[in-house]
Amino acid sequence: MAHACRLAVRGHGLAEPNPLVGCIILDENDSPVGWGYHRRAGCAHAEVMALERAGAAARGGTAIVTLEPCNHRGRTAPCSQALIAAGITRVIYACSDPHPAARGGAACLREAGVEVQQSCPVSDGAGNDAQEYAQRARDLIAPFLHRLQTGLPWVLVKWAHTSDGRMDRYSHNDRWISCASSRAFVHRERGRVGAIITGIGTVVADNPRLTARSLSRRQIARRVVWDPHLDLPSDCALLRGIEEAPLLVATNQLHDSHKRREAESLVRRGAELITVASGAAGLRQLLAHLSKQHAVATVMVESGPGLLLQLLQARLVNEALVFTSPRAASRLNVPPQSIRMAPDPSAHGLSRCVDSRKRGIDLVQRFRMPDPA
Repeated sequence: MAHACRLAVRGHGLAEPNPLVGCIILDENDSPVGWGYHRRAGCAHAEVMALERAGAAARGGTAIVTLEPCNHRGRTAPCSQALIAAGITRVIYACSDPHPAARGGAACLREAGVEVQQSCPVSDGAGNDAQEYAQRARDLIAPFLHRLQTGLPWVLVKWAHTSDGRMDRYSHNDRWISCASSRAFVHRERGRVGAIITGIGTVVADNPRLTARSLSRRQIARRVVWDPHLDLPSDCALLRGIEEAPLLVATNQLHDSHKRREAESLVRRGAELITVASGAAGLRQLLAHLSKQHAVATVMVESGPGLLLQLLQARLVNEALVFTSPRAASRLNVPPQSIRMAPDPSAHGLSRCVDSRKRGIDLVQRFRMPDPA
């Protein structure tokens, strides 16, 4: 099951809005003979891909899959029927399918005489047991489940801070807090999400492009600016590079006649403008618009502490990606009232660290909310 979970992650950035799923096929002697994962929405599911690799060796064997095999015909045929047709005699899955149209695969398999078990029945001898495997699989489908339940995209916020907890740079000559390896990782993540949101303050201060560079992108993320007063500079990099990726500006000033000329200019240059409310209500409107109008499944937020805290306080954040540099910024000559301290993920419900590893000199951690009891 651990291997199936690792396989599932390979689909990140292409499988969405479908869930990430991995599958391993064992022959009748419990030897691996096939593997697969959901590569892209609309293409073969993980079970079908694994069965194709296994061929005739799948007959009498076992399928280990991170998500209950689907039981409906959409753009692909039901995986439950494919497993039955291949002669699989046992299926072990980690999570039940939450989608009303797709669930029921386990019952269908049992009716056909297939032995079905949920989760992994034994320890792997390395301290990883069924509970851990089930947790990994739940983490894989959490973004899919969130969109299913709320209609909103999964929101990943990202920030970097120094060892003394500050979002201020080490000196006025430094451009970044995080190291080169961490920045390359951020570009990879940009190429796997449907939208990147930033605030007008970040645009004015840093003039970012917010594109994935130096790698092969799986998606071209829509750049989104939270700009309540419609202050977007006409010469900013986002507008100059609008042919690189779509640009959306969310504001509450489109009704203001004084801003009409700026709004018309942005539209002529190819930007999309939407009117939203102020504060948390407007942020929720923006997320709903991205989901419904642009089929955005995952959003990454790269902003300063202002917009970041608004999202955290509104409980609109599902995951935090935190980069901690070993260097300190305490020597900066910054007035105390101007110091930008990084938020504490646990103070906003993001108390479960799901991953922690080094990238270059930085510590990179992912935080999520605990699973519901």
